[in-house]
Amino acid sequence: MIAYTSVNHMGYIVLALGAVGILAEDAAQARSVAVTGAVVQMVSHGLITAALFLLAGVMQDRAGS
Repeated sequence: MIAYTSVNHMGYIVLALGAVGILAEDAAQARSVAVTGAVVQMVSHGLITAALFLLAGVMQDRAGS
């Protein structure tokens, strides 16, 4: 299940990069917005994935399976 969140987050990054490339009028502005959004999403992905692994470890420790 944790791997599915990784695929989902990377899909959001690709979708945002594509949408910014289509909608932005200025290439420099598009690159800036796309990189900022991608970095924010990657940091979010790292934090959420770490929290999910922690939760899975706690559940495994308490349940024993």
